Amino acid sequence: MALQDPFALRIAQIRSFMRLPPFRVLELTRAPDLEPLVQRVLARMADDEGDPHAQIYVAPTFDGYRGFFQQLIDAVERSVATAAADLVELDCFMPAAPELPPEDQAEPADWGLATSRYLAAVGDALPPEAGSLVLVVEPKDTSARPALGWAVGALAYWIDSDRAKVIVIDSGPAPLVPDEDDGVEIRMVRVDFAVP
Repeated sequence: MALQDPFALRIAQIRSFMRLPPFRVLELTRAPDLEPLVQRVLARMADDEGDPHAQIYVAPTFDGYRGFFQQLIDAVERSVATAAADLVELDCFMPAAPELPPEDQAEPADWGLATSRYLAAVGDALPPEAGSLVLVVEPKDTSARPALGWAVGALAYWIDSDRAKVIVIDSGPAPLVPDEDDGVEIRMVRVDFAVP
């Protein structure tokens, strides 16, 4: 790693996050003008033949908790369906995606828990030689920051597999998930992609 490269340390931190067991969510902060650069960095990591992790990119809208969690489930389910033939060849059988209960029959915690369990089950079902399931979430709109922060914190809190990770990309001035969230902070890593 070249010390003069301002992004080398950040890339190393992201790679470590994907491997290290205790962490579930990485909050990646970047200035709006760095959006293409960060997307390129993550795309290169995903395309690297030596990278064992299964990255899935999703750019969800946030118009409510149920819709947000459903978009994450749908993105993983689509990727699993695309890779179905390869997975069967590896004797790897993926769990079925959960059906989230309707809004009048459940609360945000129910949808967050179901989504977290699904991500954990998919991560655990990957072949032993594979790395982690890494869901890269780049919300299209972060105007509902407190609610979005709660949803991301719920994933950090409830994902119970060392092989399921979430990278959330944010351009806000303050952390998306508040530091004082009990039980969440120890499962999170923050990386700032600001240019020094």
